[in-house]
Amino acid sequence: MNFIYFCRTVMSAFLRNGGVDRKEYVYQPLQPSEEIIELHEIDDDLFNNTDKNNLQIKDETNESEESFTVEEAINHLGFGPFQIQLIGLVGMCSMADAMEVMMLSIIAPELRCVWKLPRWQEALITTVVFVGQFFGASLWGQFCDKFGRKKGLIACSIWIFYYGLLSSIAPNYVWFLCMRMLAGFGIAGGNQGATLNSEFLPSNVRGKCLALMGSFFAIGSIGIALLALVTMSTLGWRWMLALSGIPLACFILMSRWLPESARYCMLCGKTAEAYYTLMKVARLNKKSMPPGFLKPIEAAPRGKYSDMFETKEMGITTILLFYIWFTAAFAYYGLVLFTTEFLTKTVDNTCSRKTLESLSRGCNFWCERMDTQDYIDFIKTTFAEFVGIFFNIVVVDILGRKRTLSLVCMLFCVFSSLQFFCLSRTNMVIFLFCARGSVSAIFNVVFIYTPEVYPTTIRGLALGTCSTVARVGAIVTPFIAQVLMEVSPTLAIGIYAGSALLASICALLLPIETTGRSMKNKIDIIADMDSEQEDSEDEI
Repeated sequence: MNFIYFCRTVMSAFLRNGGVDRKEYVYQPLQPSEEIIELHEIDDDLFNNTDKNNLQIKDETNESEESFTVEEAINHLGFGPFQIQLIGLVGMCSMADAMEVMMLSIIAPELRCVWKLPRWQEALITTVVFVGQFFGASLWGQFCDKFGRKKGLIACSIWIFYYGLLSSIAPNYVWFLCMRMLAGFGIAGGNQGATLNSEFLPSNVRGKCLALMGSFFAIGSIGIALLALVTMSTLGWRWMLALSGIPLACFILMSRWLPESARYCMLCGKTAEAYYTLMKVARLNKKSMPPGFLKPIEAAPRGKYSDMFETKEMGITTILLFYIWFTAAFAYYGLVLFTTEFLTKTVDNTCSRKTLESLSRGCNFWCERMDTQDYIDFIKTTFAEFVGIFFNIVVVDILGRKRTLSLVCMLFCVFSSLQFFCLSRTNMVIFLFCARGSVSAIFNVVFIYTPEVYPTTIRGLALGTCSTVARVGAIVTPFIAQVLMEVSPTLAIGIYAGSALLASICALLLPIETTGRSMKNKIDIIADMDSEQEDSEDEI
């Protein structure tokens, strides 16, 4: 079989490349004066059928020879069609994740009426999804650090699609909770798309591009609201659940074009595969590779929780980020849920609200469904996410990550506090719009900052662990936004505003600013520490 495979590979090489040995292209770095068309002659399918681990690239450095790192190559090749294609692919996964999560605020009131659920069971529909995400986030992070970003994204997408379909045919409440919890376990892995994107973006545009990635989540949020508007009153909630899996199915079918991170490959010792990936970037961006050869680095162990607290700076950063991530999820999903509460309960203003006692007189059960106007107002508030994203794109590189994060936390605190007052429905929707834009900006900035501040060796794990902590906030928030809101809206809103105020202070206390900073790997951080130690010794 090996002989047959060898003959087929050789024949394929001659037929597709005109008898030219492809290894000459892989091993020979392209000089700026050479024609870029020669780089394009590499056949992707043929390369995928070869053993990339057996390819060798010169790894003996000579001071007189030029070399480059992955970071230098990414900055040299710049932003172009490759990054646009990657953002589109990963964005499709982000859009699907948004639809899976945002449907909770729409489907929970419907299932409360269908299955005659008390308030705490309605809140549990949302909570179990985040319980699944809590257990899945760090595990998916470890998976991506060990087996690769690409494999992790594809695996979690298949998982979500499968259990999402099973949710649509769940026969009763208990089975529905089980399926949604398992779907939530997979949804936690979708965050790793931010890691993959960040590792292919040049440092001068990384902040703006990662901010732009948030627009796909907003599109997914609007998409599920539009889907609910069309299907809930005609086909029913089961069809809405089933049809919401279409973006995931598209991503899974297109995932063959998803690249593996070159930074990850280098840390695994797969220098040849990293070089080949960079050549694909050069081909699509119509740029030449940097002169010289790709400088190998020592393969480093990956996925150690202790590395998140390796230095004093990193430990403080991790603790502060834990709280900020907690608040981001707590505030974001809380706002989404109590937006539904306000829209379905408000008559003329927030001071003349329907009460459970008045609506339940003469019947044993009371429920509330979203009508057409509620869906329209929900969509209006969701458009605020685009405003938050645009705001981040404009200011994130001007003010820096820390000050931008502090500012948007403070804005959420202000706009959510305005719900204390008696408002007409129009004014209420306007302030909910502003609060939604602010809280989406919080999530947007932490997704930019976290992959930048942690080294490549633990980037996936760190993002997954922070996401795990965030799910604690998401687990708690249904009982504040739905259960406590029923008892005391003032207390519930005060909790959200207060947590955002504290998060604003924590953002300013972060010890590391990542604006314009190159993305580090383990070796870079150790080198920086050694350099700082030498400088301090020289001063002494």
